[in-house]
Amino acid sequence: MPDYSQPPAGNRTPGPAVVAGILALGLAALLGLFGLLLLAIVSLQDEYGAPDRSFYRGSDSSYVLLALLNFALGASLAIGGISLLTGRLGGRLMITIAGWTVLTVCGFWWLQATVNALVPLVMAAASLGMLVLCYHASVTRWLGVLPAAQPE
Repeated sequence: MPDYSQPPAGNRTPGPAVVAGILALGLAALLGLFGLLLLAIVSLQDEYGAPDRSFYRGSDSSYVLLALLNFALGASLAIGGISLLTGRLGGRLMITIAGWTVLTVCGFWWLQATVNALVPLVMAAASLGMLVLCYHASVTRWLGVLPAAQPE
């Protein structure tokens, strides 16, 4: 009698997919935290700043826009990570788009003098590692994305 308590051996989630999903969820949490911090900065500046805040409205709106971008990237990484962990190809596609966007944003912040260089470097390394693991051969086989057979 077969043992149905365990999933079939060929259907198990490969290790690189698990690590990529965990990295995606970790980056999503970090981006969500950055978004909350940006909104907190705007709120604290509004409450405890100078009485006339009309001069700062441009920077406040850019902080809010950046916070919304962080939330959108975090949500797409979280949804993509969960979808990848459940074996959906759309999850890998969502992680790919969000991962390249995170790399682009990290490159932008790397060139700015106002940000500590360690933060974009760590985020870029995590994003790059996540992207590499998403396209590992075992993950590609597990998702069922196989290249067409080539004639010999």
